Amino acid sequence: MHVYHVASSTVNPLTFQDLFQFVFHHFSGSPVIDAVGQPIRVRPMQFCDNMEQYASDTETNATLTRWARRPASAERLRKAVIAQIMHLGRIYEPYTFYCGRFDIANTEALVAEMSEDYFINVHVPGVRKHVMKARGSSP
Repeated sequence: MHVYHVASSTVNPLTFQDLFQFVFHHFSGSPVIDAVGQPIRVRPMQFCDNMEQYASDTETNATLTRWARRPASAERLRKAVIAQIMHLGRIYEPYTFYCGRFDIANTEALVAEMSEDYFINVHVPGVRKHVMKARGSSP
């Protein structure tokens, strides 16, 4: 039996940053269309090194973005949204900030056979079609 770890090692075969760069590239070229027929623009993903940075960035982004333009009465909603985002961060913390090491030789061999083109033109469109159930459409 071959085990394929997509995880941290001395060399990570597929980092979150690489994966999200492929996703960004795909959705930049083939955006999802919103309910009024406009393409939904995506921005590159920002990455945090630890939960403290994640918490700080979450609070800062919530303060500086659309929440800054809302009336003071929306403060309770803003706090609830931040609490939910932080809850999700704590749930996924073991998977995103875990510093364990795994044998990834099988995965490295597999990724060596694959290319950026595969991720952008095959893998991400497959996730979009089968996982996202083709929500939205491409122009």
